Amino acid sequence: SEMIKKELEREMHSPERSLRSETTARIAVEIATKFAQQNLSELQSELNKIGMRLQEVRKLDRDDVVELLTMAQMDLTELHEQAKKHNAALVDGMSRMDILDSIMR
Repeated sequence: SEMIKKELEREMHSPERSLRSETTARIAVEIATKFAQQNLSELQSELNKIGMRLQEVRKLDRDDVVELLTMAQMDLTELHEQAKKHNAALVDGMSRMDILDSIMR
């Protein structure tokens, strides 16, 4: 037992362990940086989409805004029916926002 403790202590302070720790830390930093950059890009993309949607909504006249708000309150079955009436392109699994987007176009 004492021998194992000494061996573990020697291993913890060895230059090889220090090198492995630095390498592990560097790899962790690289992974975290890539993850943050990817999420930042996705966030910027979503913000751009929202900005474009806001511009599109601002161009709508009052009646179109009222119709859009009414459709936003519908359940998905009713919303699908409205989308078909507007000849909107529907794809399985579309979110409510995507369906409304396709109707607006």
